[in-house]
Amino acid sequence: MSSRLYFARHGESSANRSRAFANREGAFPLTALGISQAREVAVRLRSAGVTVIRSSPLLRAVQTAEIVAEALDLPFTVADGLREFDVGRWEGTNLAEGWAEYEAVSHAWLAGDDSARVGGGESRTDVCARMALLIQELGRR
Repeated sequence: MSSRLYFARHGESSANRSRAFANREGAFPLTALGISQAREVAVRLRSAGVTVIRSSPLLRAVQTAEIVAEALDLPFTVADGLREFDVGRWEGTNLAEGWAEYEAVSHAWLAGDDSARVGGGESRTDVCARMALLIQELGRR
């Protein structure tokens, strides 16, 4: 029996609007657009046969999961492995220097440098290891 994993990003949040790095904490709820986007994800997944929903612990992701889970009549659980990657010293800021470093690290990751870190936070290697544990857990179910 094979399984298929679907990954969906949370809807737009107030952190997205203010361009704030909010990957660890913070009460940044979905915007009206984000709520609409979450509803659209639910519509797209309705015929996909989804049986399990997991969410990052961040408020915006939990709110997205709640909307999708309600529409699909499924429960959801929070999975720490799905949290966004740690951006170190840039967490809670919206400074241009942080976004410049973020952009540079994104390009480094795409070029194969899995050790690059934004603000001294997590590397791509760290993120992949965290995600691999979650996928292994799902595979055991």
